Amino acid sequence: MSFEPDKIVTNPFVVGFAGALLGLRAWPGTTWAEKVSNIALGFAVAVVVGPAVVDYLHISSERIGAAIIFSCGAAGLVVFAALIDGIKQTKFGEWIASWLPRRPS
Repeated sequence: MSFEPDKIVTNPFVVGFAGALLGLRAWPGTTWAEKVSNIALGFAVAVVVGPAVVDYLHISSERIGAAIIFSCGAAGLVVFAALIDGIKQTKFGEWIASWLPRRPS
């Protein structure tokens, strides 16, 4: 069995997980459960969004594709957390409720 480092460093799951670990540095969480969920979310963003971006941009280089997937893992959690904070600050629930018809009392 031969050891091929290129296969490891261009594997989307490996680079996605590494990116999620780096993203954990920016959005760590306070408990172990939050840390594990943050890593899982960053990994999910990397595995779903990263290959989609690579396909959309028609990138044929495995190394560049791996770099994009790594970046999605690192930045995905931070972007998701910023979206959640933005929704909380704009009182998104109240805005949606204002569009719904009122029930008669």
